[in-house]
Amino acid sequence: MRQQRNTFRLAPIAATLIAMGATIGTVQAQEVTVTAPALSGWNTENTLTVNGTSQNGQTFIYPTTVLRDTDEAGDSDGTGSVGYISWQLDDGSGREPGIQVVNNLGFDDYKLKHCIMASGLRPDENDPDTLVAKSCGDPQSSAKRYKLVATDAGTGVDLVFDTAEQDLTYRDADPGEDGRVYRVFQKLINDTDERIQALRVELGTGTGGTFTPLDPATTDIGFELRPTIPRTFFGETGDGPDVEVWDPNEYAVFSPSMFYVGDDPADPEFRFDEGFFDTANAGLFPPDEFEVGDQSQYIDSGTAANGDIFGATTANYFDLPANQGAVAEVPITGTVFGYMLPDSQLPTGIYEDEDGDAATEGELVAWWDGNDWRYGQDKDFAIVPDSQLVTWAERPLSEDEVLPGPRYEAALIDDLGSINMDFFIYLGESFDTVNTQTVTMRVIAEPVTGTVAGSDEPLWMSSKAPSLESYLDDGTDDSTTIGGGGGGGCTIGGNRPFDPLLPGLALAALGYLGLRRRWNA
Repeated sequence: MRQQRNTFRLAPIAATLIAMGATIGTVQAQEVTVTAPALSGWNTENTLTVNGTSQNGQTFIYPTTVLRDTDEAGDSDGTGSVGYISWQLDDGSGREPGIQVVNNLGFDDYKLKHCIMASGLRPDENDPDTLVAKSCGDPQSSAKRYKLVATDAGTGVDLVFDTAEQDLTYRDADPGEDGRVYRVFQKLINDTDERIQALRVELGTGTGGTFTPLDPATTDIGFELRPTIPRTFFGETGDGPDVEVWDPNEYAVFSPSMFYVGDDPADPEFRFDEGFFDTANAGLFPPDEFEVGDQSQYIDSGTAANGDIFGATTANYFDLPANQGAVAEVPITGTVFGYMLPDSQLPTGIYEDEDGDAATEGELVAWWDGNDWRYGQDKDFAIVPDSQLVTWAERPLSEDEVLPGPRYEAALIDDLGSINMDFFIYLGESFDTVNTQTVTMRVIAEPVTGTVAGSDEPLWMSSKAPSLESYLDDGTDDSTTIGGGGGGGCTIGGNRPFDPLLPGLALAALGYLGLRRRWNA
């Protein structure tokens, strides 16, 4: 039975009037509190956290508890897992286990009243020396996305959440429909060593082979697919517009630092510079049938043929040379970038740190296409002249001290192997928390099947990017670069004498460089 409690609160002006002995009139505001189903927290039964107190820690996710127990009794190295959560966020705010569920955020940001996001601590806005828990309403670029690293393509990574009855408060009016909408802030990282053509999420119960889909029509839980929801559902009254929720074009997008229109008056939530590779979004968007609706058991970008592309990868990512790259005076050749790249096939970029501080995020200024260093779309993908490369090489970024900026370094462009996902889970008042005590959110990265265009090895894998320092000598290419995030190492080639210090230095920097370039919303 629905339990409702009414409370009455006096507005501050009313309290002032009372103190003055004035007649108040109708100044009371009503809050309605009910008990309604909630996702009460992340259930870690099928997970194992290692190095929990370290920023390099991981929470491995297993299809079964048997596999989890076997790994825990062995080396605890993720054997048997199909993915893991990393809480090494760019701003250092992450804490174990990497995910949290937030319920009943205040009314100031009612769209984000409930969410699933990265766990951790960040400085209080009013007192930077005090750390407070991360929350749905934190500012942009405050690392709200949890990092889900998929290591087994085509296999469901099962995130399990507990359910319970919890208080739900509305302001000013009872909407008559008690429910919650959770925004899921997720970054999926492709560490499968395979190219990905589709991204699918499902709701059900159980894990691995016991996973059973939940039908929204009978269980009152599903992915929210309404483009807008009346503000009264969130406990808000007034003349404001309906709340924007589901947008298929924001379901799975590559970092706006790579692909974005730039400052857009029509999109005030995002105020980033133009993307390095294009001034349009890129990603894997769902097919048309997901543009409208109510709730669905799944969301899937699909694998159906779309011209020469199987699945929903946008053309400006799939075939850069034939699209935005067609303006290049010297044609770009090879597969750039094809189906979603794994960490082990990422290209190398040159980053500029304006403040000379390795702890802050740099800006991509050039990339290696397998033949040449090139600028981005703002300079029509022109080839970077050697004179500019010498200038950059003369100002290397130091990992040990802050030097006068700008400073430059070469690192993998890992934004091209990760994707930001935004979707919403509806949990209605009829959901049975007694008989369904957990809900599983399954995430599947579907690999490309067969040998098709866009799945071949990029040129930069066989023709490694020359190191920046190589431009300081006679110009001979020593083809030194750090290998891909999927486990590559230091490759030394060319005609220059071998420096025995290089492998050690490169390996020492691998973990840092490979992880500091991930963009967070």
